[in-house]
Amino acid sequence: MTGPRYIEEHTALWRGVSLRIQWEPQFLNTSALVQPGHLQIESTEPRRAPLPITETGYLSWFTSPTPVQESGGPVALVLQWLDAEAAGPAWAQVATPLMALEAAADVARRAGVAPLILSDAIEGEAREVGRVMAGIARSVAAHGLPLATPCVLLSGGETTVTIRGAGRGGRNVEFLLALGAELAGPPCIHALVGDTDGVDGIDEIAGAILRTDTPTRAATLGLSFRTSLDRNDGHGFFEALGDAIITGPTLTNVNDFRAILIV
Repeated sequence: MTGPRYIEEHTALWRGVSLRIQWEPQFLNTSALVQPGHLQIESTEPRRAPLPITETGYLSWFTSPTPVQESGGPVALVLQWLDAEAAGPAWAQVATPLMALEAAADVARRAGVAPLILSDAIEGEAREVGRVMAGIARSVAAHGLPLATPCVLLSGGETTVTIRGAGRGGRNVEFLLALGAELAGPPCIHALVGDTDGVDGIDEIAGAILRTDTPTRAATLGLSFRTSLDRNDGHGFFEALGDAIITGPTLTNVNDFRAILIV
């Protein structure tokens, strides 16, 4: 006799990596007294980030339900397993969101620019984050707060986009459109944003650059930040200006990277 399959769906966070965990305690779905369970583990943000138990960020594993029960459930077992493997000499994280920001901060210091890492885990609606960052950049330019110029505001994390229009874009160029709309082209503020895996949205465009003359050049082409933002058309906007960033696949992913330079 067989019946409906029972599969538990869980999410978890391990050292900044979001996980999706599926647990099917009776994989064969029969009346047999002894049968294996099936555990599926996948890193989702960053997508397919390597884990101590799988270099590909995905693992399918058959096991008796007993160790899962004794560990306190599938999530507890996975987190304990990851911690145990990470403690071994074979595991080392070679790149994290914070490491990327710290590397950028070192480059800025060598160039005589003061860096400020705001966070490596900023989330929320991309356009709203862009508006907030514009306010911080204006404060720096006008008052030297929270630090004096020349400086660069660095941040990471992964925002989201509510689709309102039929344009082409991603969360990074959505952020940059909102930032540009709020700043309206001050002569001292520049920005660069991108997805570290080389793909922002579904197009193979990593991100874009905002320059001090972007509003003027956009107006010449009949483009505006706010209209493109309404259409979610960040890629169309920055491609037309020649300011899209195309890196190709980077074969790594440490979330998004945002740098706002105020000079």
